[in-house]
Amino acid sequence: MSLLGLSYNLKMVPEWLADIKYRKIRDIPGSKTLLIAIAWGMVTAVLPPLSKFGTINWINVLVALWAVGMVFVRTAFFDLLDMQGDRLVGKETIPILLGEKRSMRILKIILIVLPATLAFSSAFQLTSSLGFFLIICPLLISIIIFTYERALMFPGIRLEFLLETQFLLAGIISFAWVWIT
Repeated sequence: MSLLGLSYNLKMVPEWLADIKYRKIRDIPGSKTLLIAIAWGMVTAVLPPLSKFGTINWINVLVALWAVGMVFVRTAFFDLLDMQGDRLVGKETIPILLGEKRSMRILKIILIVLPATLAFSSAFQLTSSLGFFLIICPLLISIIIFTYERALMFPGIRLEFLLETQFLLAGIISFAWVWIT
């Protein structure tokens, strides 16, 4: 994972290939948001079972996709909040590429798919009942985004704190679920 992180700034395409616009991974518009989400999915849901069992199964992939979705929403929402500053410094984030409305629509779709997937997989016992409890996290992020859109909450420490604590909440819910069951 560290090598992948370091490769973000390395030139992957040699200079003699003049027609290629993106020489580094960081040059690809929106890559940072997606790569951060994928990295978190790998670290939280793929590497632990690989290190313990030497393999992963489809449940691990499902958990990784949930983690990727949650981190993507968080990171992309922060990019939405920082659009003006990113434009000034020339960053090409997903919200700058797609626009605020389209980016927000994508986040909302993800925030509908995540709890639906958790409910479906738990209801049909494809995963444990923990999925029912973890539905709280994307729902709370949806509420945070809704309050932001309605100008009931403004960018700042409180908004960032509420977004970041969703990951702590997921850990607390998981720990409590393991302890109780």
